[in-house]
Amino acid sequence: MKFIFNFLFIILACFTAFSYFYFNKKIYTLRKQLLLTTKQYNTIKSKYFSSKNNNIVSIKYYIPTYKTGVISNDSYLHIAPTNTSQIIRKISSNTQVSILDSSEVNNEIWYYINLPTNSNINCRGWVKAKHFKIFSEELYSK
Repeated sequence: MKFIFNFLFIILACFTAFSYFYFNKKIYTLRKQLLLTTKQYNTIKSKYFSSKNNNIVSIKYYIPTYKTGVISNDSYLHIAPTNTSQIIRKISSNTQVSILDSSEVNNEIWYYINLPTNSNINCRGWVKAKHFKIFSEELYSK
């Protein structure tokens, strides 16, 4: 009987030692992976913030002269009236759009437009005035 208890105690001690070393190795591997991932994250974050343009942009808004316009060639719909802003979608040529607002940024005229789509997702944004070929339906007489 004493032999069985000693044998079970030895097996339990071996199992405990094995579990300790096994999980200790797992924890070491996970810590190493966490440190590597943190270093990569910090590197990417520092590159992003160092390349980020922190210049203040001056936007002058105007009442739009026209209600609608036709896009002359394939153009891009921007989220803001700047060349560096994110592109929302591509607009195909000869698309008639509603003009909601206009602005001037860095001596360039931009129009805030509404695309003729059935969806309300990514249907409004900014397009440069040079991408229009026809304006119609004057809102205000000059």
